[in-house]
Amino acid sequence: MKKDNQPSVINLLEGTTVLTNQLIDANRKIEEMKTRIECLRADVERREEQLIKATTLLDRAKAEKEFWFEKAKKENEAWLDSISDLNRLREERRWIPVQEKAPKDNTDVLVINTDNKQFVGWAQHGWVWYHLNGRYEHIPHWMSLPPAP
Repeated sequence: MKKDNQPSVINLLEGTTVLTNQLIDANRKIEEMKTRIECLRADVERREEQLIKATTLLDRAKAEKEFWFEKAKKENEAWLDSISDLNRLREERRWIPVQEKAPKDNTDVLVINTDNKQFVGWAQHGWVWYHLNGRYEHIPHWMSLPPAP
């Protein structure tokens, strides 16, 4: 005789079959998840390698930028020095009006007369003179002689 509150063998077998199928499905899902996890791990590793390469490239680019920036800075400084030298030479080699500034007395200078002819002249008492064919003329502009070689 069977008691009403006890499950039958068939019910137990059916329950076991259901549980077995659920376990099989769970194991299959676990295997799928393991495969997905492995794919994700591989993707993470690939991305980490890409990140390392990108970081290396970025570091190299930063170093190159600093190198070229410093080079450009030095070249710019050299250009500025050249411009300063050029401005200084222009100031030294410009025709100076005698009214603006007279050379030191008894100093030989390059002079230009009112006919735009150039001669070596000299300064005396705030005036610049040159001698041509026995005559002395007043000179409006002068310039320092270049240094001897």
